[in-house]
Amino acid sequence: MSERGIEVRARLATMKELEEVLGAMRGMAAARIQQGERAQLAAQEYARRIGAALASLSQEDLPPDPFPSFEPTIPTLIIALCTERGFVGALNDHVLRAATGGAGPREILLVGARGLALSHEQGLAVTYAGRMATHLRGIGEVADQIAGVLLKRASAGGSVVVDVVYPRRTATGGVAIERRRLLPLDPPARTGTRGLPPLTMLPSLALVSQIAGEYVHARLFEFVAESFAAANAASLEVLQAAHAHLDDMLVDLNRTENVLRQEEITAEVLEVITGRMNSGR
Repeated sequence: MSERGIEVRARLATMKELEEVLGAMRGMAAARIQQGERAQLAAQEYARRIGAALASLSQEDLPPDPFPSFEPTIPTLIIALCTERGFVGALNDHVLRAATGGAGPREILLVGARGLALSHEQGLAVTYAGRMATHLRGIGEVADQIAGVLLKRASAGGSVVVDVVYPRRTATGGVAIERRRLLPLDPPARTGTRGLPPLTMLPSLALVSQIAGEYVHARLFEFVAESFAAANAASLEVLQAAHAHLDDMLVDLNRTENVLRQEEITAEVLEVITGRMNSGR
C-alpha cells in the first residue's frame, strides 16, 4: 500500500468520525430550539397573566405614579443577550451592532462570554453581567442574575430605562435581532368591564411592587428563552453548512481512494505479470 493511500484512508476515517460528531451536535441544537420555544411560550403566557393582574388593580388602590414616565436625557441601560458558545456565525456581532446603534446616552449590560470577547475586540465599553444559558435550566438562572442587577440599580434611586436586545427566531426559521422596552413597565391595559375589584391582603405599594417584580422577571425569562432558541437555530444553520461541506470532502476523498486503490491493483497485476515473464525465461 502506498504512503499516499495510507494517508487518504487515515483522513477518511477522521472525517467520518467528525461527521458523527457534527450529526450529534445538530441533533442537540434542534432539541434545544424546541426547548427554548416551549419555554418562551410558557413565559409569554405567564407574563400575560401577571400583566392582567396589574391591570386589574383599580387606580385608587395604586400608589401615585406606579409606572412613571421618563425623560429622554436619562441614560438607557441596554441588556445585550449574546451567546456563551461559538458556532453561531455573526450572531453576536449583529446583537452588539443593534445594542450600540442609535442616539442618546446608554450603558450596555452584556450577557454571554462570546459577546464579551467580541466587545473587547471591537473596543466597546460594556458591563459584563454573567454567562448566557447553554441548557434549558440555565434560562431561569440568567433571568435571575439580570433581575438582581436591575434590582440593585433601582435600589440606588432614580428612574431606570431598560431595553433588551436579543436574537429571535423568525417564522421562516431564520434569526432576526429584536429590541424591546422592559422598563418603565407598560403592563397590558384593562380590558372588558371593570367588575368587582380584586381582594387583596397586602398594602397597595407592597402588592404592586411584588407583582411588578414578577412581571419583569417573566419578561426577562421570555426574552432569554427566545434568545436561547435563536442561538441554537443559528448554530444549527452553521452546523448544517459544515455538514454539507464535509459531505463534499468525503465524496472527493472516496473518489481519490478509489483511484489510488485502482492504481495499487494495477501495479500489483503488473508486478505479477512481470515476475511471471521473468521466471519463464
